[in-house]
Amino acid sequence: MQDSEKLNFLTRDWVKEIISQVTDKDSPFLESKEVSSIYETTQNNLKDTTFEYLKEEQARKDYGDGVGDYLRSQGLPCVKLKGTSDKKYLKDILETQFLMNENLSKGVLKIDKETIENYVYYSIAAHFLCTMV
Repeated sequence: MQDSEKLNFLTRDWVKEIISQVTDKDSPFLESKEVSSIYETTQNNLKDTTFEYLKEEQARKDYGDGVGDYLRSQGLPCVKLKGTSDKKYLKDILETQFLMNENLSKGVLKIDKETIENYVYYSIAAHFLCTMV
């Protein structure tokens, strides 16, 4: 992760809040032990995650002219998620996170530990991308 200080902003309470968005209030994933485990997994995944800016010219070349709304003064905020080879920009991450939220909320996706961990990871990555200036 480019800015390791961002890891300090991640808390168990924040992870629990994210989980509660897609689970029932009596979900076992909201129990302290599960929240701590998902928190630790998310922390570890974020250590292997790279947040960076692409220069505007490269961003337009890689993603097209639609990136204009997502450009910041330093360029296009992008993320290389753990286990992926391609960089993604905010629109990609938000689309995935919103789709996961919808599918988990509607029961389309099975609510299991791996899916919840992925949802938390994408939610945190989306937040960090949104806060890059």
